[in-house]
Parts: sequence; C-alpha cells; structure tokens
Amino acid sequence: MNTITHILNNLNSFSKSNFKFSKYIDFFQLIKSIPHSVEYHLNSSDFIYHLEQVTIHLDWMIDFFDKYINPTLKKEFKKLKKSNKNDHTIPYADFKIDEPPVFKKEAPVQLSFEDILRNALKDGRPIKPVNRRNNNFDFKGVCPFCGAPHEYIYDNNGRGQFMCKVCCQTFSLKISLSGETGIFCPHCGKKLDMKHDRQGYLVFVCPSMKCPYYIKNKKLVDEGKGEHLLTSSNQYRLRYHYRDFKFNLDNLKKAEENITTPINLSRIHFDHRILGLALTYYVNYGLSSRKTALIIREVHGFKISHQTVINYATTVDGRIKTVQGK
Repeated sequence: MNTITHILNNLNSFSKSNFKFSKYIDFFQLIKSIPHSVEYHLNSSDFIYHLEQVTIHLDWMIDFFDKYINPTLKKEFKKLKKSNKNDHTIPYADFKIDEPPVFKKEAPVQLSFEDILRNALKDGRPIKPVNRRNNNFDFKGVCPFCGAPHEYIYDNNGRGQFMCKVCCQTFSLKISLSGETGIFCPHCGKKLDMKHDRQGYLVFVCPSMKCPYYIKNKKLVDEGKGEHLLTSSNQYRLRYHYRDFKFNLDNLKKAEENITTPINLSRIHFDHRILGLALTYYVNYGLSSRKTALIIREVHGFKISHQTVINYATTVDGRIKTVQGK
C-alpha cells in the first residue's frame, strides 16, 4: 500500500509533467501552426496511441476527484477558513511606524513692539490703540509675542482668546511661548499631548479632531476598511502616535565597547535583511536553527548554516541584555 508521502510525490510529479507538456502545446499556439518537420512525428501511431491513453486516464482521474476527493477537500477548506478567523496573531497596527513628527526646540523670535510701530509709520499705515466700545475689557497684561501694552490688545472671540493689533498674534492666559516649542503633528501642525509614560518610552498623541490623519482613518473604519488599524487590544489606532524612547546614545556607545559576542554585526557576510529574516524565524516563530537555515536557503535563496543563525541570535541577545542592564 502506498504511503501518503508517496502519493503526494506522484501527484507533484504529475503536476510538473503536465506543466512541461503544456509548454510544448503553447509553442504551437504561438506560431499558430504545426511545422512540417514536426507534423510527421505527431502523426505517428505511437504518439496518437499514447495521447489517447493519457486522455482516457485523465478523464478517469477527473471523475474520481469530482466524486470522492473534492467534497472532502471542500469541507476541510471550510474548517481551515474558520480556524484562520480565530487566529490570535498580533495585528500589524501594533508594529506600524508613522512618519516622524516636527520638532521645535527653540522659542519663536521675540517681535519688537517699537520696531513694528516704526515700520508701519514709514509705510504710511500707523497703528493706533484699540478704540473700545465699552469698558468691560479688563486685560492689563502685554502681548507675549511683541510686548505691546494692553491698549493694543482686544478680545478676539469672547471666550478668553485675545489678539494683538500690532503683531496680529492670538493668545490666551493659559498659553505662553512655551506652547510654541515641543513635538508637533506632521499632518496638522498641532502640538502633541503626552498620553503615557511607559518604562522605556513616552507616548505622544495628536489631540486634534480636525487632523487629516485622524479624519482619513476614521472614514476607513466607518466604511469597514480599517482592519489594518486594529491593535492587539482590539481598538483602532486612529490618531497620529509618536514614541520618544528613554535612552542615551552616549550610554549605548559605552555599552557597545564592553559587549563580547561571537560575531561583529557590522561585518556579517549577508546584509541586515537576512539578519532580520533569521531572527524572525528563529526567535519570533520559535523554529529551530536548522529549520531556519533551511527556509532561508530554499525560500529566499541564501545559503546559510544553522550555526550562523545561532551566532546572529546570540550576538543580538548579548547587545540587548547589555543595553537593558545599563
């Protein structure tokens, strides 16, 4: 009795032979004729006999599969689809990398109230104090941008926002120049809010409801096209996120000097893409070093030994432990 492996090998061999035979038929279709030098061989009794036998056997196999094999395969395929729906693999939204934010580390240049008045006077457009209709305006401070006195400042919206008539900047009592420095969203320019203080990093999020990034993702979710935004916590990541990691480059350089590893990752024979593949199969998927080397060789076409896979993992593990220890 044939084993399952033997049957699968025969089916695989049949598939390859059928593919090779179909290539010869394609040649005739491309030239749209049969050359006279070939026609003699195709008209031979041996070829016609074997062709008829192959057709008969192939028809029998098709009927056999339709009657006994296909119904079972369809049931198994339905079970496989159901099991895939229950797969608890971490969604890719957790690993999604957004574009970098905009950093503003310096406060804006302080404008000069006197210079603005002097330039406006030269242009023939002198700036006069605000002509107030009532005396309910009780702001007695100065403009935080140019230093204009309260005579040049008026209530802009009736809800605590003021505007300077000299430099045309808006401000409120709750916002100072420090609000102009920090980390800003690259999509809408809004300053990011710090939402979480993790052990190894800070999480900043764009709070704007009018951010194009947020509006686009919300529309995708509403249309049922936001599967790629779903995270492992079963929530949709709609807003722009930025992580500020808590490490010092000088400490990393010092730690690197004391690391003793089997190999130097900056001088490996393969590029860092192969290094990533080896770590993915060996660490993330928990495959053995020999299976990892086999997959990289047969699937990706790079000849690598199982010991090299172990050396890669040991080297990266040593670096991670050393940095964490620091």
